[in-house]
Amino acid sequence: MATLVAGSGAIGHADGPAAAATFMMPSALAYGSDGTLYVADEAAQRIRTISAAGIVATLAGSGDTNASGMWVDGGYKDGDALSARFDRPDGIAVAPDGTVYVSDRGNGCIRTISHGEVRTFARGFKSPRGIDLERDGTLYVADWGAGLVRVASDGSSTPVLPSGVAIDRPTGVAVGHSGPHIEQIFVADARGLVEILPPAMTAFRTPAFQGGDETGMGDLPGDFPLGVPHALAAFDATDVVFSDLRDSSVKYFRLHAYMRFLGGDPPEDAPLVGGGGDTAEGIARFDAPMGVTIDPKKFVVVADAGNRRIVRLSTFDRQGYITPADFGNLKYEPHRYRIALVGSSFSWYFTSASDSIAGRVAGQLAGVPALQSRMPEAKYFQIGRLTGEYDLIDNVLSLGAADLVVLLISPVDPLGLNLGSDPAAWSPLVHDRTLRTVAAMKAGHIPIVVAVIPAPQNVSPLESSYLFDQKIADESSDFERDRVALLNALQGIYVPTLDLFPAFRSEIASNAHRPLYITGDIHLTEHGRELVAGEITRFLEKLAPWDQTK
Repeated sequence: MATLVAGSGAIGHADGPAAAATFMMPSALAYGSDGTLYVADEAAQRIRTISAAGIVATLAGSGDTNASGMWVDGGYKDGDALSARFDRPDGIAVAPDGTVYVSDRGNGCIRTISHGEVRTFARGFKSPRGIDLERDGTLYVADWGAGLVRVASDGSSTPVLPSGVAIDRPTGVAVGHSGPHIEQIFVADARGLVEILPPAMTAFRTPAFQGGDETGMGDLPGDFPLGVPHALAAFDATDVVFSDLRDSSVKYFRLHAYMRFLGGDPPEDAPLVGGGGDTAEGIARFDAPMGVTIDPKKFVVVADAGNRRIVRLSTFDRQGYITPADFGNLKYEPHRYRIALVGSSFSWYFTSASDSIAGRVAGQLAGVPALQSRMPEAKYFQIGRLTGEYDLIDNVLSLGAADLVVLLISPVDPLGLNLGSDPAAWSPLVHDRTLRTVAAMKAGHIPIVVAVIPAPQNVSPLESSYLFDQKIADESSDFERDRVALLNALQGIYVPTLDLFPAFRSEIASNAHRPLYITGDIHLTEHGRELVAGEITRFLEKLAPWDQTK
């Protein structure tokens, strides 16, 4: 859902109280260090501000509305801010010292606003669009006509030519920070989203739609299209939010993990049926959202250009799976019962924490009477290889970083060890490593449970026929053979084991079944995750590992 920040929806450039103020086409947003929101009002040829108290004011720009009643003719003039002229200001960034940088698209230059004066900072651009500042003051410009450009503090500019990907007609750029010196540059262009890793400036692309042929991660899970990013804002070095003018939506994207709609989630004719307000389902509807930014409290704020409003979106779940970089944040909390689900991407993909298996288990266990004084909290630990999952449990979780560990194993996982699909090759490894891991957990007095989950090629010829990984499809394996092999590999270890094969077979055989796997993919659908979470929850309720008296 969205709440109004400013704009009555009427067309104009009147200042005043936020709800009564008018805009013509708010196209870019940026926050100053004092919490002031800066707005590039492109059609009004003005830079506007919205104070923390909710007052809209004109910071720079001038000109009367022309005969159309929809537009102020562009111009070019430096000097006194309220007499200065712009021609389609299309991007904005604010330095820590309060200097405002503006990409003046029609004039092909970058302007600055400081101490009531507008000056031309850098020239020679073809069509500068989105801009963002690095911490050292370097300005990055998405120049639709020339690619990504780096502008130094003296106004000199150089093209950015990352290795691996050619940037094509960029419209947005955002610098993501994950530490004092580690930054990542995100670029929105005509072909999707580009991530650039300094200092080597190696680049990767997530293509807008199927058929991307440059270096990158390929299509999103289940061939879900990224869409066409327009403007970007970065939470950090992995999480971005962007507007998509093609379908009038705003989307959140975590690199190599998942994406979700924050507003729009529209039908194919969204550009025709867009509009302000929220749907009956509480989803914010936009009409050509252009600028996006993130406020000091980490809320996403959108310049809803077609509706001539600035809106703030409701908070949403950004938590993903746990990676080794997050291990340092794990700590004992007596008021929480911490469940660590460990597995590969097979059990977590294209989802958020609350919609994951872990999130669903935690939510379902919240009603268990024995856990009323200890809020259940489940986190998913995704490791790339099965042996890595065992190492994580042995070396991190057995030392008290969790109150319970659930290890998820599927026939998909041994394939990642290049041992083939024959259980005779991988079963001994699974047995030996599980035995060692369970011993380590017992030594640390941490309960551990193992859940065995069928892969799509185990339960459905349809799924194995359409698997994107031909190697797995060619090695498609028998349901009962793999089930028996996994269970036999766990014999003699004396670890509580949940066999999910029967539940999957029953679901697939039902006349009213819903898809458990993403077609053409090996990963679980929302219903598949729901099924697994429900089975795990019921198993844990019977086992009651939190009951120390048992």
